[in-house]
This record gives sequence, C-alpha cells and structure tokens, in this order.
Amino acid sequence: MDADFERLRPQTVELAKAVSAGNKVEAMTIAALLAHSNTPLEIRPQESIYPAQEIRIQVRFEDAQNTVGPIALTVHSHWTVAHLKSEVFQKYGFHPLLQRWVFGGRLAKDCHSLHFYGVRTDGDHAFLYLLKVPSSSGDVAERHNAGEPLGGGERPRANRMSLQDILHVITDQLGSMDPAPLLSNPPAIAADATAEWSCSACTLLNQPRAARCCVCDTPRQPDAPEQGRRGNSVENFIRQMSSPTSDLQSDLLKALYKF
Repeated sequence: MDADFERLRPQTVELAKAVSAGNKVEAMTIAALLAHSNTPLEIRPQESIYPAQEIRIQVRFEDAQNTVGPIALTVHSHWTVAHLKSEVFQKYGFHPLLQRWVFGGRLAKDCHSLHFYGVRTDGDHAFLYLLKVPSSSGDVAERHNAGEPLGGGERPRANRMSLQDILHVITDQLGSMDPAPLLSNPPAIAADATAEWSCSACTLLNQPRAARCCVCDTPRQPDAPEQGRRGNSVENFIRQMSSPTSDLQSDLLKALYKF
C-alpha cells in the first residue's frame, strides 16, 4: 500500500466514528480531506445492525427449459446480492454472472443487501433466473467470464447441478413429500400506458412499453380489460350473425352476390 494512503488510515477510523455519532461537521471535514487525497475507500454498514438470526427464504429457480421450486435457502439479511450469488455458486455451481435475482418484483443489484430488498422473515420469496451458459468455442472471453475452463471444455458435471439435479436432491431430502407446486400466475394488471407490468413468470416489474420481460424474456400477457374487449367483440359478431335481421349479415350477403 502507498505510504501516503497508509498514513490516512486513522482518518478513516475517525470518519466512521463521526458518522456513527451523527457529527456532520466532523464527518464532512474528514471526508473532504480523504477526497482531496483520492483515498480509495470501502464503506458499508456494520453487520451488527442487522438481525443475527438465519432466514429461510423460498426460491424459485428457472432457466430457458425448466422451473424448479420453491426451494428453501438459508441466508442472512446482511448478505449482499453479490454474496448470495457466491453462496449459490458454491452450493449449486451456477456462476454469479449467470444469476439474475428478483425480490418483490425488482431486479436485484449486487451492491444491495437482502435486507434492502425486504428479506426479513422465514418464508419470504425470491426468484432466480439462470442465463444460458455460452457454449461456442469461439466465445473465449464469455466462457472465461462465466467461469468455464478454457482448455478442458465445460466444468465437470459433478461440480455443477442442473435444475433437474436440484429437484432430485430436494425430493430426496423431503422423503415422500412431493415438490411444492409452482406459483400460479399473478392477477392481470389493468391496462395503463404509464404503469409497470408484472411478469407472469418471474414477477419482475417491467417498463410500461416493454413487450417482453427483461430478465426471463416471457412475453407480456394481455391486460384484463384488453382480453375483455376481445371477448366482447367476438361475442357481438356471433350474436349479430345469428340474427336473421342483422344489418351485418345483410351486408355480407350483398358483397357475396357481387362475386
């Protein structure tokens, strides 16, 4: 470490104390000094401010072919999403770059804690979408970034579980109990050009004009009023065609006689 930065280490301790004590003037003074020196810092809340107990969240795993879950996963609320990805990588073999987490309809960012996304108690729900692992031999950079060995093909199968592998493991652990059923689709969202819409597969809240989910690529479902309008149009057409005095029926017959 640079000697100048090492001499500023006590100032970082004093900054932490000033912030904890609510001393704005002292904190601003020390922060200005450190900023003037371009001191690299890592600032995060202490773990002691979060609940200490473990939390068992219910996670639904999904990729382009399979859906598994919900599966119980033990976490701590002070974990960042980046740490959660690392834990899942160690347990199931899915590289962090392939993981997309959704909490409460929001795509999670690595820097935020699970507490930030509302993880508080046992039974809280989360969704994990797994991106496709690059398989082309030409995508060397992508394979390297995704944690795939560059010389020996894919990682050994024994070190990476598929979603079906996870399902078998959970089924074995539960004995005779069947895997929990998939969550039913959420209720349709009323048509609103300015409102975000909830994905029927992963629950992510997408931008109003997005035609497909930005995480799992599921097409947007028609809103309830739109479905109602379509149904009413079909019913009205059938009803009009069934009436012997229907103007629409008469117009169609006239058009046919012309041919």
